Amino acid sequence: MRIDELVLQNFRTYPELTLRLHPSLNFFHGPNAAGKTNIIEAIHMVGMGRSHRASKDDELITWAADAYRIRARITARIGNQTVEICSQRGQRKEVKVNGERKRRLSELLGIFNVVLFTPDDLEMVKGSPAARRRFLDAVICQLSPQYYHYLARYNHVLQQRNAVLRTPGSRETLEVWDEQLVQYGSELIFRRMHAVRKLAGLARSNYREISREGDDLTVVYRTFMALDDSATVEAIKRRLAQEVQRSRRIEEKKGYTMVGPQRDDLGLAIQGAEARLFASQGQQRTIVLALKMAEMEFLAEGAGEYPVLLLDDVFSELDDSRRGNLLEKMSRPVQTLITSTNTNPLRDLRVRGKRFQVAGGKVTEVQL
Repeated sequence: MRIDELVLQNFRTYPELTLRLHPSLNFFHGPNAAGKTNIIEAIHMVGMGRSHRASKDDELITWAADAYRIRARITARIGNQTVEICSQRGQRKEVKVNGERKRRLSELLGIFNVVLFTPDDLEMVKGSPAARRRFLDAVICQLSPQYYHYLARYNHVLQQRNAVLRTPGSRETLEVWDEQLVQYGSELIFRRMHAVRKLAGLARSNYREISREGDDLTVVYRTFMALDDSATVEAIKRRLAQEVQRSRRIEEKKGYTMVGPQRDDLGLAIQGAEARLFASQGQQRTIVLALKMAEMEFLAEGAGEYPVLLLDDVFSELDDSRRGNLLEKMSRPVQTLITSTNTNPLRDLRVRGKRFQVAGGKVTEVQL
């Protein structure tokens, strides 16, 4: 899976930009705020349909312009695809695949898979459980539009149920929301548990290869309720229904839902010690990279081909040893885009590709 050509119009710092990308390595270097991350952001949007940095599409439009447009020509196992994303100020985003308009974002998922690493991803280790749940949800959504549907429905049900809990006199409708909470919540928990079982082994192996320290990374899915690892969807439904009934009285007092997958977490530990509390900065960075590489392998197994790997300023976060070990793992046939403020990482790259200099709102291909 790869992007052959990327065209941007009035997107961030680029009024007009056309990039023809190499199927292996694409290295972008330039000073901070030159626009390197904007390219990464655009490609991430082709896969996920939304920005990882902006909450509103209007923020993506070049100043003084009325709309942005992203167009990507993609080569994939299922055939060549053209994905277009555009948005006018104040209007809903429009997504087209091969000229056909998609009514729902979930219809875009799985056409073009991406794995993104940014320095902000360190929050996956040291941040709140919400950051780790977002990572897990994004991984599963790329392989399962059905999961995306369950997640969207569950979030809607959760919002409505909380509103009922906060409104005296309307609690007779709680049973309707309880039923849906159990239905969608159990599907989320089951699919998360299944995904983490696969990701855990991949992440452990990747951590050892990148760190070369012999330490073990443990990844577990922590549910808010006790569950057997082999629990079926029906078993999870019964257990979740019990928890919903058990917590009803205290929830009515507090005014919010206290049970469900929104309470779950991804447990990360090095040699049995909680990574969030005890991992060094270097270990935290290596954990994130190990998880991202596990994501890449997980998606490759599920889709039958590797996703595109986006590494935004990742090398500035690693020491020489870890950088070299990561580059060794990048020798597999994966289209990779790397951004950096300098060209130092090029010394260790042993794969063919293209080098682009980014400065003054322009991207220029230079000799690798």
